[in-house]
Order: sequence, then structure tokens, then C-alpha cells
Amino acid sequence: MRAICLMNDLFDLSSFLFVRISLNKVTAKNKIIKIGKV
Repeated sequence: MRAICLMNDLFDLSSFLFVRISLNKVTAKNKIIKIGKV
């Protein structure tokens, strides 16, 4: 039972990090676009 909880925590952490990385990529693209427009 504890192992399942640990797996769930790891999955939540990895998905959270994946979302953070994806958001960072999107904001980086937006910054590049803004610099390109200026």
C-alpha cells in the first residue's frame, strides 16, 4: 500500500514538473515572438 502511495507521489511530481517545463517553453516562445516584433 505504501509503495502505491509512493508511486502516486512520484507520478504527481513528474506531471507537475512536466507542466512547469511546458509552461516555461510557451513563455520562452512568447518572449522570442515579442522580441521579434520589436
